[in-house]
Amino acid sequence: MAEASIPVDLFNPGQIFACLGFLEAAEVLLGEAEGGFEWQRPGSARFRIRTAGEKCPFTASLEFVKSARRYSLSPEKEVLERDGEETRFREGVHPSKLREDGKPRNALLPIELEGVVGQGTDKERQAYCLCFDYWTDFDSRRPFLRLWTATNNNSAAKRFGKLHDSFLAAMAEYDPKQPDPLNLSAPVAANFRLEPRRNWVSINAGYSPDKQQKSGMPIEITTYPVVELFAALALTHARPRPTKSGDSVWRYAVWQAWLPPELARIAIAQALPTADARNFVVHLEAPNDGGDLSMTYASEEIRR
Repeated sequence: MAEASIPVDLFNPGQIFACLGFLEAAEVLLGEAEGGFEWQRPGSARFRIRTAGEKCPFTASLEFVKSARRYSLSPEKEVLERDGEETRFREGVHPSKLREDGKPRNALLPIELEGVVGQGTDKERQAYCLCFDYWTDFDSRRPFLRLWTATNNNSAAKRFGKLHDSFLAAMAEYDPKQPDPLNLSAPVAANFRLEPRRNWVSINAGYSPDKQQKSGMPIEITTYPVVELFAALALTHARPRPTKSGDSVWRYAVWQAWLPPELARIAIAQALPTADARNFVVHLEAPNDGGDLSMTYASEEIRR
């Protein structure tokens, strides 16, 4: 049994969901994964994972994403990813509104990472896949949460690809002896807007990095790609809990007990009552008039 922990900001919803993403990845890649938070010391919260085997679950997950190959998934052979990214056919995969008004809706296809875990001979190495498809979930009964629009050249695949490239750059600073992946930063051209330390904050004064870059002014935008990618993986399996205030206010919870992914998905949505849980509320904001939203830092709900 391997066990490891990383620092986490409980008031950063992107980091909380990234922790769940690490748990999901560890379950697929290593097996028998369980995770939970600890916050006994103020200002030093951590997320813990334990798994089968001897590999550090965080390092194993990061190394998999680092070396994995990415591609889009389509249920129809004639529907290819809009911006020319590699597309594979898989019958039964659920894309977001694949056809709208009779036309292919191919900017929001699911994405899969394919790679191997282990070293040595082919028999000692195993192939695995991680699927990212939370933005395709229009038709299920789960709460829908997508903070970005697939416009210009940033389809789901392009957006994911830019984040994946940024992830590779950020990994150059990763220290497996003192893992702190949620604070690795790197320049990026697009993201999923799941990180409050986002690339820019509008002051409604006409500032737009996209417009500045298109005008020829070099602007390097930074984000935290580990948070963005692993939070996206978590949202494939779980969602925060919407409130009666509408789609702009959501709730999530953290817990201390060791939970497998199946129960962690419920706990994070405040649907698994435990004596040690802490509950948070997060507001979404619209930093521009282009349809995108961003997560803010959360506030804790103190229940009396």
